[in-house]
Amino acid sequence: PPSSAIASAAMVGCTIAMATKAMKAGAPSSSATPASFTKTGPGTLVLGAATGNTYAGTTTTVGAGTLLANNTSGSATSGSNVQVNATGTFGGTGIISGSVTVDGKLSPGASIESLATGSVTFNNNSTLVYETSFTNADKADLLVITGNLTLNGTVTLDLAGADLANPSWGLATLAIASYTGTWNLGTFAGWADDTAQSFDGNSWTINYNDTIPGLNFTGEQAGTYVTLTQTAIPEPGTFALFGLGALALARRRR
Repeated sequence: PPSSAIASAAMVGCTIAMATKAMKAGAPSSSATPASFTKTGPGTLVLGAATGNTYAGTTTTVGAGTLLANNTSGSATSGSNVQVNATGTFGGTGIISGSVTVDGKLSPGASIESLATGSVTFNNNSTLVYETSFTNADKADLLVITGNLTLNGTVTLDLAGADLANPSWGLATLAIASYTGTWNLGTFAGWADDTAQSFDGNSWTINYNDTIPGLNFTGEQAGTYVTLTQTAIPEPGTFALFGLGALALARRRR
């Protein structure tokens, strides 16, 4: 593609397929502009131009591997919508103006960071990767949605990189996402609205339409929030009492 189409793209083990729009009669050949952008191959492509990109495509497809939007202004994928196929991952620390449809993985941030998008739709068998770290100043990833949040079918919330078992959180509230539009009432697998799961005794409750933001990236959150709130912390004395009770029971059985 023309060098102005994709600026500052770092590629590792991947390829890009570009389709071009039909040119108007009399237009010079150099005026052809991309009509679609597809990331293929197992590697990683970073769209790192600080002010985003200006290619004229209507769709950016992550066919395989990882595509990262790491701009600081504008839109990393120009004005196009993003389609993440089943073997693709889309993430980064930047901004895109278009909507995102996920059949693969959406992974905001690079370690702990935020990613801003238009409306997001998670389709059946898709995944949201969410990381937290109590020792990180920003605490947790954040997906900032200007538009609607839609979860269809079985959608996995991947918490493998979340330290929710850390006893230091202390009844914290973390935002997974914020959205300015509507939520379709879909939920992550195993996480019905207002239900809790335990992580080594730390109980976290999910809320898909919270009105209180999380403590991560507070200046970027807007609208309504999908949050995890720690609602129970194991008391240090609980384990001691449990141990004493077990010892007494053992003695009684002798």
